[in-house]
Amino acid sequence: MITEWYRKIWIALCFALSALLATAIVFLFIMPEGLEAIPFFSFISPITAALLAVLIWPKQQPTIWRNILSGFIISTLSHPVTWYLVFFFYWLYDVIMARLSISNLPNPIEALQFAIGMSFWSLIIAGWITAPIGILTGIILFYIEKSWVYSKKY
Repeated sequence: MITEWYRKIWIALCFALSALLATAIVFLFIMPEGLEAIPFFSFISPITAALLAVLIWPKQQPTIWRNILSGFIISTLSHPVTWYLVFFFYWLYDVIMARLSISNLPNPIEALQFAIGMSFWSLIIAGWITAPIGILTGIILFYIEKSWVYSKKY
């Protein structure tokens, strides 16, 4: 049971690091005009990827195709979840700062609609970077887990 939790933490950390790498690549090379948003996305994107990795990563014996598919799904689903969390945290900041009456930000329910719209465009703009990074993370994790299994047998 404990080894399953170590495995989940390890996988979550790997996907968090890959999301941080993808965020840096996207903001430095694809959208350099949005560099002021990089600290916020560098915080939210890894958290989103780690949470999705814990929820989505298969519990069965790893296979290369299962890991590739899981990496692709995690990297693709990270877009709408990240955008929702961005809108939610900005809304929460306005609530805490008591600026809700002058805010143009959507409430958490409306943020779902905005997150879907923004993630559509972010998948078009950055998905060709994030999806391969997620797939590559899945492949690397396959070989790491495979080496763990072999090291336990011998």
